[in-house]
Amino acid sequence: MRSLAILSVFVVVVYSNTEVSRVETEVVRNNDICPPRAVCADIFDYNQTNQTTGEVVAKRRRVVNCMCPERGECPNQRRYTLHATSRHRQQICESRNSLSRCKNGDIAEQMHVEADLFDGKTYYKMNCRCRRHRNPVPNGGFRDRATELLGRVFEEDHWVHNYVCARSNRRSRSRRTRE
Repeated sequence: MRSLAILSVFVVVVYSNTEVSRVETEVVRNNDICPPRAVCADIFDYNQTNQTTGEVVAKRRRVVNCMCPERGECPNQRRYTLHATSRHRQQICESRNSLSRCKNGDIAEQMHVEADLFDGKTYYKMNCRCRRHRNPVPNGGFRDRATELLGRVFEEDHWVHNYVCARSNRRSRSRRTRE
C-alpha cells in the first residue's frame, strides 16, 4: 500500500468576532486502512495568540491517521470519540461503547511503534475505555491524561508501549498531600 505524507488540508473559519475567532483544520496523514481498534484520528484544541494584533484564536486540528475498513473514512462523530485529555480527543472506527470498561490493571491503550502490521508506521490501539475517556479532567489541558504509561515490551518486530487508566488527576493528589 502506498501512503502520502499529507494528502489534504482543509481550513474553515467557524466562528469569528473582534475578540475571538475559531479556526478548524483537518489534515489527512495517511490513507491506509486502520489496524483493528486503531485510533483513526486525533483532535487537538488549543489557543494561539497573533503576535501582531494580540488577538487570541481558538484552534482545532483534526489529524486523520488512517481510514476505517467498513467506511473508507474515519468517522467524525461523538459516539466514536474518546477523551485523551480535555484538549485532545481520539476517534476510533467502532463506537466507543463497543469497548469494554477497563478493570484495575487492564492495558487500556497501546502505542505500536513502527509496526509491520501498519506498513512500518506507529499507531495507537484502544483495548478498553477508562473513566477519564468519557469525563476528562476539566481544564486539565494536555497534562491530565486518561491513561498513563505502564512500560514497554518488544513484540515480534516492534516496540509496544502499554498504558493503563490514570489514577486520579495530579492536582487533587497534590492538594491532599499538602493538607
